Amino acid sequence: MPRKRQRVSEIPSQSPQLPLKSSNPAALPARRSYGWLIILVGFLVLAGCAGGIWAIQMLVKNLGQIPAGRTASQKVIDQFMQAGAAQNVNAAYNLFAREAQVPSERAKLEQLFGIKNRGLFAGYQKVEIDSFNIHSGLDPGRDGPAGTTAAVSGIVYYQNGRTRRFEAIVELQDGDWKIYDIDVNLLPNRDQDRQIS
Repeated sequence: MPRKRQRVSEIPSQSPQLPLKSSNPAALPARRSYGWLIILVGFLVLAGCAGGIWAIQMLVKNLGQIPAGRTASQKVIDQFMQAGAAQNVNAAYNLFAREAQVPSERAKLEQLFGIKNRGLFAGYQKVEIDSFNIHSGLDPGRDGPAGTTAAVSGIVYYQNGRTRRFEAIVELQDGDWKIYDIDVNLLPNRDQDRQIS
């Protein structure tokens, strides 16, 4: 059955309905501006990205220093132990960081290298680092070096088979690791220290 055509005049008009103007502002929907929120979120995202990039750079920098720092620290501690074995106070004093080079430190070295402590250095063979933790800046609430430092610990080996533990703080100064503080009096086992092969 054929479809009946409508005349143009019979098609209902579909004109858009315009909102009525109201004199009452409370009746109008409130328009909110989120521009400030978008700017704030954008700023926070950029700041977070910049902070993350900085943290990654510092981590990579510190990780890059660990192998070289570990080797150089072991070398400076080895030189310290050799100076102690030779009772060479001047050589040992020159291995210390500038902040640690005070007259009282020289007196402590003279006492440390004296007859009473010969067991710390006699028969010295080598040192081996088993922990190297690098830090940047001064630890809060602590007097000490303010640059790049490392907390180092390890084992001192002697020719007669004895071993001792040591702990040290070393500081990076002008590209060289220097001793800020060192303690070689740590015994792993008192019976082992008395053992002489």
